[in-house]
Amino acid sequence: MAMDNSIHRAIADFVDSATTPLSTVSCPDCGSPPEYHNFVFSYGGQTWEIPFPICPEYNPIAHVRTHRA
Repeated sequence: MAMDNSIHRAIADFVDSATTPLSTVSCPDCGSPPEYHNFVFSYGGQTWEIPFPICPEYNPIAHVRTHRA
């Protein structure tokens, strides 16, 4: 089933809006200045590289426990 073109356009417009520069100047949890890491998103034949602020001090991913299978 083909996706309605207006929905496709709305999704692309939303992701386009996320590519605008971020104004995060400090981590809301610890106050440290963030590092920006680019993440790549693809949808409908388009690709976006979007910067996300990552706190070098408080990174929840660093605290995720891994388990052996």
